[in-house]
Amino acid sequence: DLTWETNNQWNVGVDFSFFKYRLNGSIDFFHRKTTDLLYSKDLPLSSGISASYYPTNIGSLVNRGVELTVEGTPIKTSDWEWNLNLNLTHFTNEITALDPADEAAGGIKYSNSIINVGGSLYDLYLIKYAGVDKTNGLPMWYKDVYETVTDKDGVQKSVLVGTTMTSEYSEATEYLCDDPTPDLYGGFGTSFNFYNFDISA
Repeated sequence: DLTWETNNQWNVGVDFSFFKYRLNGSIDFFHRKTTDLLYSKDLPLSSGISASYYPTNIGSLVNRGVELTVEGTPIKTSDWEWNLNLNLTHFTNEITALDPADEAAGGIKYSNSIINVGGSLYDLYLIKYAGVDKTNGLPMWYKDVYETVTDKDGVQKSVLVGTTMTSEYSEATEYLCDDPTPDLYGGFGTSFNFYNFDISA
């Protein structure tokens, strides 16, 4: 049954100042755990419903990160002032639980992404380009190769034995391509005040 998403969060921060307030800043750590995470699942065409997806609670998620803000005034006189500011953020998230059926199926797969325990909410799941076939100029993609083997109990199963390339897009294998979110992002700014004229960037 569909229910409310629940978040538990804590933050710890430290403010600092040096050189008679010419250099100021703060650093903040945050941690948020989400349970009964609301997300959309694709509907199979066999359902007969016109909507392509439906909202549901898929599992649990942990977000954690750190934010740094620094502001400085390298030059300050009676006539002009130069200010600098910098902010940086490092952020990660991890799926910590899924519905047992989804976890047993290898995660929740979408057209170009996958949600699985231990991975990110933004992990890409894509076919990998392998270059061009020099004999005919056609594009190629990577494809896993499996062999059927029989174990000591007489049970047959498929075993991955290697990787090859194919020019048939429909035969290519999808691979986990990690989270495209940058490890570090932020911004930088500067401003000048000269005889009551301001310039900033």
